Order: sequence, then structure tokens, then C-alpha cells
Amino acid sequence: MAVTLNLPQVYSFADESEYKIPWKEGKGDRRIRYIYAVGAVVVEGDESLSGLLEKLSDLRQEAIHDPSIRNHEESARLKSSGWHLTEDQISTAVPLWQFMGSSTGFKYHYRFVESLQKIDGAKLSRVYAVLHATIVRDLVRRYRYNPAIEFAFEEFTDLNSKFKRLVEFCAQPVEELEGKMPRTKVVRKGESDLSSVADYMILGISRLIGQNEIECEKSVGCDGHCRTSLFEWSGRTLGHLDSTNLHFRNFESIRDSMSSLYRTRLHTGVLS
Repeated sequence: MAVTLNLPQVYSFADESEYKIPWKEGKGDRRIRYIYAVGAVVVEGDESLSGLLEKLSDLRQEAIHDPSIRNHEESARLKSSGWHLTEDQISTAVPLWQFMGSSTGFKYHYRFVESLQKIDGAKLSRVYAVLHATIVRDLVRRYRYNPAIEFAFEEFTDLNSKFKRLVEFCAQPVEELEGKMPRTKVVRKGESDLSSVADYMILGISRLIGQNEIECEKSVGCDGHCRTSLFEWSGRTLGHLDSTNLHFRNFESIRDSMSSLYRTRLHTGVLS
């Protein structure tokens, strides 16, 4: 039976990231070396979306005209393609982390896989497709009485033509949507500041995981059980990390806005 509810538009902005853990030479030879992750920033309601976008636009303009980078190529890059954590200087990155930590309206979702070896080519596309699907599946079920969902994916060459089919595949079994498929679009790098927020969230958490692996390798007798406390919702430590660590502080600032976060197990066929 159809359920008629006056529900707000839901917007999801997704991105993906590869992170190579910075092991020193001769260290971590038998440990995780790469983290592949996708994530989504979800905003509920047009008013909330427009408010966050307006604030992010103002923040971006402030960063572009910051005296420390005004005459630097960083300013031109930020103007043309927005924030990107792997490229941003501290004076550019800190304001966005602070905004993410102090603003309400964000709901973060993160999925990751760990690898001993680098993954690339078609195998990497399959990994990202599976990870994106886990988030899309969970979101269409969470908002199953609301067909007004829009999924925006930052462009990724091998997946651009497949994102729409991926969303429809995940949404099709949800009977409550009554065949009404969510909207799907692909956005260019820098087109949306909320895609930049997704980028920061994803890589920031991947760096947290990687730093914990490095600290775990130094800790005699830990045996990896530190991972069970890495994403606790409260406490002064995350695994082996505490507030003296930058990645801890960045995660701490957004922890209350995390809606879902977990490691995904891949079928062996994905990497065959």
C-alpha cells in the first residue's frame, strides 16, 4: 500500500579516494599498505542545502583571498577546482575542517577496503563500484518512503556511464519506492563544494586508519585489536591515537555527524 508523506528532498554527494599508508622503508611489510574508500555527504531538505552551499561559497571566497595564498597558485587552483585535501595547504584546509566540525546538517557515510597491494585499472573501478553500491543501497532503504533522492557522484572516468545503472540496481528491490528511481548526476571536480566536503571526510578517515596501523606496528603485543576501538563514538583515544594526532582531531570534529562507517568485505571475484 502506498504511503504518502511530505518528505524533504534528500541530496547525496559522493566521492572516492585511494590512500597509500606512508610506511617508512622496511616497516609494515606484512601490514595494510593501501586503503580504498568511498563516502557520501547527505543533506536533507532544500533549505538546509542552500544554506550550507551559501556558507561554503563564502568560506571559499575567504580562503581564495587569504593574504597567505593571495598571490600563490593555490588561490587560482582553489578558485577553479575547489578544495582537495591531497593538494591543499594548511591555511586552506583548516577553515574547511573547522566548518565541517561546527556546522549542522551534514550526515557522513564512509566505506573502505584494505589492501596489501596497489589496485588499479578495471579492478579498481569494480572496487569503487561495490563500495558506492553499499552506500546507495543503505540510503535508498533508509529513505525508502521518499523517492525524492538525488545522488551526485564526482566524475570517475570508468564509472561515469555506470552510476545511473548502479543507483537503479540498488533502488529497484525497494518496494516502497514503487518504481520511482532516484535522480543521478555526475559532477565535475570543483563543481560542488559539498563534493569537496566528501573528499575531506573520506581521505581524513583513511589517514586516521593508516596512522593507527603505523602506531600499531610500534606497539608490542597489540595484535590488531586496536581496530575494534578505532571508530568508537566517544572517548579520548581512537585505537592508538589521541588528541596529539592531527588525524584524530579532524575525525573528532566530525564524529557526531557520522551516520555509518565500516569496512567492506569484497567477493574474491571483484579482484580477479
